[in-house]
Amino acid sequence: MWDEIDRIDWDASQHNGGSDVDIPGLLRACRGGTDAVDAARMLDDALYHQGGWVCSAATAALPYLVAVACDEGSPVRVGVLDLIDGLAHESTTVDEQFVDTAWPAALRTALPRLMGLLDDPDLGVRRGATVLARYLDGSERAAVLLSRLEKEPDDALRLDVVIGLGELIAAHPGSAPDVRSILNRLFEGDDLQARFAALRALTDADALRPGDHVDVAADALLAADVKRWEGADSGGVRGRIALIAGALFPEAAPGSRFARLLYAGAADPDARLLALGTAATVAAHWRSPTDDLLPMLGDALSDGDARIRGAALRLIAGLGPEAETLREPVTALLDTDSDTNAGHALRFLARLEDEGVVPIVADRLRRGDHPFGEIAADVALAPLGDWAPRLTPALREGLSIADGTCHAALCRTVIAWNERAASAAPELVAALDGADFPLVVARALGVLGPAAVAASAQLAERADAAGHDRLVAAWAHWRVTGDPSIATRVLGGALQSPMDGSTAAEFLADLGPTGTEHATTVRDLLADSHPGWERANHAWALWRITGDGEVAAPALGSVLVGLDQAHVAPVHLTAVERLTAMRSTEGLTLATAAIARDERLSWYRNHESIMDDHAVRAAIARWATVVG
Repeated sequence: MWDEIDRIDWDASQHNGGSDVDIPGLLRACRGGTDAVDAARMLDDALYHQGGWVCSAATAALPYLVAVACDEGSPVRVGVLDLIDGLAHESTTVDEQFVDTAWPAALRTALPRLMGLLDDPDLGVRRGATVLARYLDGSERAAVLLSRLEKEPDDALRLDVVIGLGELIAAHPGSAPDVRSILNRLFEGDDLQARFAALRALTDADALRPGDHVDVAADALLAADVKRWEGADSGGVRGRIALIAGALFPEAAPGSRFARLLYAGAADPDARLLALGTAATVAAHWRSPTDDLLPMLGDALSDGDARIRGAALRLIAGLGPEAETLREPVTALLDTDSDTNAGHALRFLARLEDEGVVPIVADRLRRGDHPFGEIAADVALAPLGDWAPRLTPALREGLSIADGTCHAALCRTVIAWNERAASAAPELVAALDGADFPLVVARALGVLGPAAVAASAQLAERADAAGHDRLVAAWAHWRVTGDPSIATRVLGGALQSPMDGSTAAEFLADLGPTGTEHATTVRDLLADSHPGWERANHAWALWRITGDGEVAAPALGSVLVGLDQAHVAPVHLTAVERLTAMRSTEGLTLATAAIARDERLSWYRNHESIMDDHAVRAAIARWATVVG
């Protein structure tokens, strides 16, 4: 068949590479030799890359990919099987318009030969072939998986097959009536790892409530034979199997119990670390488990392993006021723990607005270079705005020696502290021209207002230059000088720009009625705006310029769609703050429903999401009070 490869019109086929990509040459190279690995990587880039479609070149290449996978002399067989799986998966998930019309038939033709690899001596090849069985019809897939469950010599792959049987039932409920009984027998047996695999499978098949069997997952993960999962496609030791287990318990109560059982049964630091990571995942999604998790976190603070204390401190810092009862043991670690862990402790105490940390924070600020380790300075310092006059001298020292992302974080601290950090203006003025992130420096100067008037000439020059930063420079020039001429000209001129229009409207809003000459343009743009930042910024600009709440408030309220279902984005917080300023009740019912939910109201699911949740809930509470 390799003699026929050059008869294909490869120039007419589509793929992710340029015209210089030699698809047939790469396929040949994958058969063996010193270039095989590089060729397989380049082929993956050309045919798959990041997915999103199945190109015609992939269809043409499929028979040759199968040939490479079946060639025991090729060193890239497993990678090629992964590539075929990636393409096949995309064909089932993207819209059919993005799948080459000949691909489905080509895959059906290829599958019988690929299933012939199920008995290959190479474990990786058998695993790849087993994964590809998911693209068979239900009865064929059932036959393959049941055969592998009986014949497969590798323990890890057999466990993975058990999970695959659950996916089979979910996708093809009537294809193999005996599969469910097999899974039930495994779940009721004495083999703990097989019980766990069957738990996952029966959950996928919607055949039991996983929350009633949290102990099975915890016991399996803590058992010595958890290493049997080593190398399994869907598992791996502890950390990877925990991902499977955690997915079984997405709800608050079972998720919290799973984390606590792991911690209570952990016999070594790695297991405790895993338990704390699981607790962090639960706390990042739900509010209600916090009280149940606090004793575990408190216990971890006295652990002899710095990693355990650090994991606990990081989560406690995210919880902030929710972990108020741990203030004393956290404070005790400020002088005794590692620099990184002490940084987490400082962040927690700063969130509690604990005045006792002000001298320590000042000492760290003088370092300039990442004073809080992995924690961005503005995240750690924003809550300490009331002590900005005491901290700003140290902040100025930090600004004078910091650079890169650290300097930008210190500038964002100035933004958070606003005029209370006015004495830092000289350092910001000096940094404007050479800054790695001039946008954030210019915004900080604008926030300081007249205290930063020394930057007016630099800002005026930047406002008249090309580039996105001209908008913030124009706004900042108005803020520091009080002269709106440059701002109204630059911002007004950018309103209809597809790239800059929304940002221009946001800055123009700050000028209020001074921007009246652009009111009609803003109104027209609002009428045609897309939901999200574009609508939020144009609605805000219209209200600030004209005071017309009858049009602006409903438009801004419409941005909140999804908030009551905990589908939260940063624009929701901004919209709530702006509706509060407008004293409008548009969307308030929806927002009130949101804060009644147990889910975190956040756009991420990590430690930071807890802080986001606090900010959104506090903003909605203020809104209800203002209009109440």
